[in-house]
Amino acid sequence: MTNILLFMNIEEILFLGIFTISGFAMIYFAIKIFKKIQLVRNSDEVSVNEAVNRDDIVQINGKARKFKEVLDSPLENKECFAYDYKVEKKSRRRRRNNSRRRSRWKTIDSGEDAVDFIIEDNSGTAYIHTNGAETSLDNETQYSMSNSSDVPTTVAENNTLSFDLMGFSFGQKLRMREGTIQPGEDVFVIGKYNNKNTKNDETVEIDVDDTVYISDKDTKQELMSLLGKFIIFGLVGVMFTLFSVSTILSELGLL
Repeated sequence: MTNILLFMNIEEILFLGIFTISGFAMIYFAIKIFKKIQLVRNSDEVSVNEAVNRDDIVQINGKARKFKEVLDSPLENKECFAYDYKVEKKSRRRRRNNSRRRSRWKTIDSGEDAVDFIIEDNSGTAYIHTNGAETSLDNETQYSMSNSSDVPTTVAENNTLSFDLMGFSFGQKLRMREGTIQPGEDVFVIGKYNNKNTKNDETVEIDVDDTVYISDKDTKQELMSLLGKFIIFGLVGVMFTLFSVSTILSELGLL
């Protein structure tokens, strides 16, 4: 490693370090996504009534119903049991040694929240703990705007964001995305279930000590979304890592 440093300047070392860390980070995220794929694929779809007779992690599908409280989504003020949102600003950066500018989206506000709810199918109802659960929501709300007149009325009237949306300087474009689980919406929940029957006479209750995965997508759609992310993170991570390794081997004269 010392020999490598002798033949590389600080800028090259930093550049190589960023590539190496980025590559390993992306591979790490790809592995996490792969575990989610395995979780969704290997969880049998069963009814609420059947779930209590299983001692493994299973998936139940049904309608989301209110337990005690609901949330108001930040962008459109929709009643929901879970939401996530992201606001991004398009910015331009001048490329090194080049007069052309490169555009990228930068997150300027984001958040998520969830409350406990009920899931109901033809065989019964189940109480779903959301504390510590992972949610994967379809971004059914998406806006792109270049000036304040493009801001939807629902968003403008319910501006709970961390910045003044209507006073924002639209020198760059804004992009907004929001996903929610609303009352009556189809959802699937993966986890372990038991017959505790402690909440509002629900048939079963999800076990908070095991994996809880909640999504408003159907299983096939969720798997396709996860697979796409896995491929992107995996390929980019491997490319970055191979670049770093090949650069080191080249500096050592082994390539």
